[in-house]
Amino acid sequence: LPDYTTWNVGLGFTWKVFTLDLRYSDSDLSKENCDIITGDPNPGVDAAGLFTSNWCGSTFIAKLAADLTLDSLK
Repeated sequence: LPDYTTWNVGLGFTWKVFTLDLRYSDSDLSKENCDIITGDPNPGVDAAGLFTSNWCGSTFIAKLAADLTLDSLK
């Protein structure tokens, strides 16, 4: 399997029982190596005839979580 580096940077905001996490993530995988690692069931094909996948590209992630334990609801 090919070597690769992945990274992300983000911020979390907490208010009462809610946490909003905003994050940007990326890796240095090429589209061809991404297809090798992920096994994308519907890959594209580039001009050289190699299978490619867009699953490993950069992305923005937003997550909203709530802490609903008994102690947090008091």
